[in-house]
Amino acid sequence: MNDKVSHFAIIKSELEEIKKKLLRLVYEIPENDWGRKVPGEAWAAKEEMVHIVQALEVLPKGIRLAVHDGKRSIFSNVTSVIRSWVNGYLVIPILAKWSTRESVANAFENAYH
Repeated sequence: MNDKVSHFAIIKSELEEIKKKLLRLVYEIPENDWGRKVPGEAWAAKEEMVHIVQALEVLPKGIRLAVHDGKRSIFSNVTSVIRSWVNGYLVIPILAKWSTRESVANAFENAYH
């Protein structure tokens, strides 16, 4: 096996293990912690999980767009401070509001593939 293939196999194996751990964590977080904001943190565990899924959904699309089309997202013209605020205080909390453990796990599975 050449180095490129062996590195790919190692990375793929590690990603599969991370996937299993994250999916397990979705169901292991105690119910009272699932929707509770931790002191000093902006998001609850549920919102953190929704954010991970959102990143898995959005980032590959942006990378494909940039690599294959040489384009950037329409949001690239908005400053990162504003994008972060909108995502952190509007998008993620709204998405998380109606999310369940099952919907987060399913969305993660779909985005992962």
